[in-house]
Amino acid sequence: MGGKDSEVKLTVYVRTGCKTCKRAVDYLAAKKLSFHTVDFFKKPFSKDQIKSLLKKADVSSQQALRKKDKMFKQLQLDKRKLKDEEILSLMEKYPGLILRPIVVRGERATIATKPEMIN
Repeated sequence: MGGKDSEVKLTVYVRTGCKTCKRAVDYLAAKKLSFHTVDFFKKPFSKDQIKSLLKKADVSSQQALRKKDKMFKQLQLDKRKLKDEEILSLMEKYPGLILRPIVVRGERATIATKPEMIN
């Protein structure tokens, strides 16, 4: 792919060391797309940023909850009925609860748990 596609600017929110994030970054690099990565564990999201990203991705906080994270189990989130704001607060406090990577292009975002989802 050349031309305009190679000029597309994406932001990829990752966790350094995350295999799923690495697969997404490798996928984008193979497509020769222009992107930069942000480790949201080093530069954590505010609750408003999380809300904005989820809106761009058109997913609820419940859908974006990473069930494999140790805090999910420790907080017994599978057994609790939490309101959206409560989940967002927990995501802000424990970023591991957010599914990743999150690929953003303009006003759209995708939680790319599989690289093909980036398309």
